[in-house]
Order: sequence, then C-alpha cells, then structure tokens
Amino acid sequence: MESVTSPSSPTTDPVSPLSAEEKEAAELAEDKQAVQDEWDKYMADGVIEKCEELDDFDLERFWMTHKRTYPLFFRVALDVMPAQASSVPCERVFSSSKETDTIRRSQLSPVMMEILQMLKFMFRSERLDFNDNWVSREQDMVVADINPSVLEDMIAWRDISELDRLLAGSS
Repeated sequence: MESVTSPSSPTTDPVSPLSAEEKEAAELAEDKQAVQDEWDKYMADGVIEKCEELDDFDLERFWMTHKRTYPLFFRVALDVMPAQASSVPCERVFSSSKETDTIRRSQLSPVMMEILQMLKFMFRSERLDFNDNWVSREQDMVVADINPSVLEDMIAWRDISELDRLLAGSS
C-alpha cells in the first residue's frame, strides 16, 4: 500500500524556499552589486580625463553613445537630464495659472484650463516678438565680397586708395 503524505507533513527536500524578506534582501544585494560593477567599469574606463575635454562636451550625445556600456547610469541620466536647474519657470507657470483660475472661474475643467494657458502663452510670445520679419539675413547685410584678411591688411597698411577701389568695384 502506498503512503500518502499530507500537505502539513514536513518534506524531506533539503532546499527550503526563501521567505519574502530573504528574497528581497537577496535581490537588493544583487542590485547593489550590479551598480557597484557598473561604477567600477565607469571609473576604470576613465571616460573624461582632462578638463579640456569638457569645453565642447555634449551630455546627450555622450549618454546616447554609452547607453549600452552603462545601462543603469543611462536610465538614471534619462531621469535626471530633463530636470530644470531652476524653479523660476515652474513658478511662472503657477503664477500664470493663478491669474487664470480666479474665484469666478473656479468651475473650469482641467482641459479648458490647459487650453487657456496655452492660448495665453501663444498670445504673449507673439506680442513680445519685436524681431518677427525684421531680422536681416547675413547675406543681405554684406556690402562687399572682400576677403577679411585682405581688408585687415589694407587697413593696417593704411592703403585707403586701394580699399576705396575694391569697395567701388564690388558694388
């Protein structure tokens, strides 16, 4: 006759399952080790060694080219890079919203509030654009097509007659 074990009887399996706290602790240790490994690789690679390299450093391009090399840091960079360095633009938005959402207009829906804020922004940006259709292109402002080094030499040598002849010939 076969013996049937009840669910409450102890099993003879030498590997006991981990509790939820032990699993969480193991996952945390693995995560910490993954971050430490990526940090060690980042430091060992010496990504930026000289201050001169920072003069034309493009942070966005750096993370796009290194997203597979440092995947954890790349995800952190995606969270941090869009953050504003100043709270002033946010304060302006809230102040502008406060002007729109007065006691008389307290029943506005969120959609209508957004529409009004966007209209207000567009109106203000158009109204304050004093250069619209007034800015000249560089080609329109060129008086003479003379090599700048030749022009500088003529001025340095005070060769006014030759400079006058070149300017008269270019118009």
